[in-house]
Amino acid sequence: MPRALPPRALRDALITYTGAEVAVVIADSSDGRADRRGVTLISIGAAGRAPSG
Repeated sequence: MPRALPPRALRDALITYTGAEVAVVIADSSDGRADRRGVTLISIGAAGRAPSG
């Protein structure tokens, strides 16, 4: 399996490819299952957006 890009590298690649300023957030559900309505996601990486508290 190929190694995943860190959020900053993925963001840089998207900006280069599209020319658009984008933010990237990598998220995962807390239960490990596919996303469903009402499931809380946990951000595990971000680039291009300041964290909110």
